[in-house]
Amino acid sequence: MVRSRPIAVVTNSNCNNISTIDINPASATFGHILQTIPVGTTPQGVAVSQRLGLAVVANNGSGNASIVNLLTNTQPVAAVTTGQIRPGCHQ
Repeated sequence: MVRSRPIAVVTNSNCNNISTIDINPASATFGHILQTIPVGTTPQGVAVSQRLGLAVVANNGSGNASIVNLLTNTQPVAAVTTGQIRPGCHQ
């Protein structure tokens, strides 16, 4: 991924967004939130493709996945319908 600093991407389930956090110990903003990006309802998981600069966020509450461009902090496409995990299901 073409980015000037390493980041972590975390879900904020109750706020329906994700945050990027600076994880470069040499940076003046180390440990600070860099961006907060809206996603679907109750995000509960995230996968990051460093090479593509994308994050895929599992939105359990809305039954979809958001694709987020981490370079522009936007969602380049509409959320992809995936379904919801029902209580008692383990996948």
